[in-house]
Amino acid sequence: MAGFHIGSIDLTNPSAWQWFKEVIIQKNMLGLGIRGWMADYAEDVSRQSFFYDGSKGTETHNVYPVLWAKLNREAVEEMGLQDEVLIFHRSGYTGATRYMNMNWGGDQVVNWNPNDGFPAGVTGGLSGCMSGVQYYHTDAGGYFSFKWIKRSKELLFRWSEVNVFSPVLRTHEGNRPWAGVQPWQDEETLAHFSSMTRIHAALAPYLEHLSQEAELTGMGMMRPFCLKNPSRKWQNKKDAFYLGDDLLVFPVMKPGRKRMNIVIPEGDWVSLFNGVGFSAGRHRIKCLLGKPVVFYRKDSSFLDVFQEVGKIGNT
Repeated sequence: MAGFHIGSIDLTNPSAWQWFKEVIIQKNMLGLGIRGWMADYAEDVSRQSFFYDGSKGTETHNVYPVLWAKLNREAVEEMGLQDEVLIFHRSGYTGATRYMNMNWGGDQVVNWNPNDGFPAGVTGGLSGCMSGVQYYHTDAGGYFSFKWIKRSKELLFRWSEVNVFSPVLRTHEGNRPWAGVQPWQDEETLAHFSSMTRIHAALAPYLEHLSQEAELTGMGMMRPFCLKNPSRKWQNKKDAFYLGDDLLVFPVMKPGRKRMNIVIPEGDWVSLFNGVGFSAGRHRIKCLLGKPVVFYRKDSSFLDVFQEVGKIGNT
């Protein structure tokens, strides 16, 4: 389906497990100084597969991502590098998060399609939170480009503005780097992405707090509205999210938007980039490029952090 062939290691075979761990990861990756990677795939186990332990593909399909995560984790821990290495995974299953540092949302298309484009990456994070994923992000700007589908400057800008308010802000050049806008495209894209990275860096104290909270409680950092507001009207809300308890993020996921209608849940909130106060209810607000639509809780203990972020966004 992806247009190329792959080979998967039989992780039920102890010899294959040891070879991949010792030779591929420990010697040829960690031994060379690599301290982070994308542990891709693990979901491509066909029904027709047969494994060393006697299981069939239908039986091992869901378990395979757990074994894959465990193998990566074991290789790192045996070398005492668990506090230095960041690995992020695409696939998972029950119990996999005990071995994973982080998940990312896979390969979205570089467009605005709600099923497999930018909005799907946001939905994936909220679904992940409900499935026990604490740390989640996507490729800012997406990955897949096909013929006439190319990454636009606006898409890259809006996607980066959302990923600022996730555990990781990371771009990907995509499967056809020459066919879409990149962060280094021109002075405008450089300036925008520079601003986003400075905002993300300024959020570090709050993100660190949320990370500690996630470790203690298992709660994801990106949270759907229904976790805080259990009434029926929030059950299917997938176009906005909490980052922790003190930030509300409203992604702009349609092109050409200058204003958007939003619904703010309980509490008193303040616009991150203009300091205007908002109460619960419906509002129509501006959504200018470079000014993500984000609100902080008025009585938050991180007011100094959020106010500093607001200053960066206005420089």
